[in-house]
Amino acid sequence: MAKMFQVYGIGQALLPVLPPPIPFENAPTSTQTNYEVGQLVYTPGPTASSFYLYAGGGSWSKLTESGSGPVQSVTGTANQILATPTTGDVVLSLIGPYTPANYTAHGVLVGEGSSSIVATAVGTDGQVLTGNSAADPAFAAIGTKSGLTAHGVLIAEGASAFAATAAGTAGQLLTSGGASADPTWTTATYPATVTAGALLVGTASNVVGSIADVATGQALMSGGVGVVPAYTGSPSFSGSVTAATSITATLGNITATNGNLVLNTAGNKIVSTSVGSGTSAGANSFGTVTLSSGTATVSTSAVTASSIIMLTRQSVGSSTALGILTVGTIMAGTSFVISAATQGTPGTPLAADVSVVGWMIIN
Repeated sequence: MAKMFQVYGIGQALLPVLPPPIPFENAPTSTQTNYEVGQLVYTPGPTASSFYLYAGGGSWSKLTESGSGPVQSVTGTANQILATPTTGDVVLSLIGPYTPANYTAHGVLVGEGSSSIVATAVGTDGQVLTGNSAADPAFAAIGTKSGLTAHGVLIAEGASAFAATAAGTAGQLLTSGGASADPTWTTATYPATVTAGALLVGTASNVVGSIADVATGQALMSGGVGVVPAYTGSPSFSGSVTAATSITATLGNITATNGNLVLNTAGNKIVSTSVGSGTSAGANSFGTVTLSSGTATVSTSAVTASSIIMLTRQSVGSSTALGILTVGTIMAGTSFVISAATQGTPGTPLAADVSVVGWMIIN
């Protein structure tokens, strides 16, 4: 190997001069060490395409066309930047492949196997990324391609995926299955329409019908087990009836068939708000009348042939002429006669008795 030329001049310092570049058929290796440090070689000879500079100890550095030094080594971890090779002419590339220069803004990157990664289209508000079998996923409305039953109702399943009920039939209702079971559809049938004031009622097993509204003054009464209740104007109760204020019979009687009229509080009484006065009592069962010549005929439609008529002297007309009060002739539905008879002669009225007599009919 040629050594550096040495040139001397008078009064000058010693200046080393490198030998000219040497052509190599192949790139130098670490076994080629018999060269001066700084020796420049090129390949392939005789036309230079690559240059190498000897650094000593078998180390050759390749010079690039731009004049910068070669890459000695590249380190990294998997799935970062791929370097091939790790020394010399190193090519850096992203793990991919990544062919496009840019991707759709706000899209989602999708792997394509050995092909370049692509980006999905941008989803709209409320959409989610949805699987598409062997094709790329795409944004779609929630539930798209979910496989859930059409027209079923979504059910939460704790840590598992959402489920859906079976589709109910027309008119069915969703009914709870309890704390640990999914709800199910029932087969209850409801009327298509109901009128204002009507009441919903079970008319058969799992069938709901309605009870039509009625005029005022009627009560809804049970028809017995398994029978639809109905309104009636004459309700009949199997137990007692309690009224906080009063019970009024606008028409007809208040009848205690097998009981009594009980006045539980001291001072309570039977009160009549309509009292017949005089001989024309109308339809009253209570009243007063003034005797004339010891007798009076009371006209009232309340009297019957079997009526019990109670008499009492309300006031006396003469303290010296008081007859014995008796009931005379009864004309059912028309009238009855009151007489103040003479002592010892019951059939003869005491003409001087002009007392005011109170009367009460009990039928």
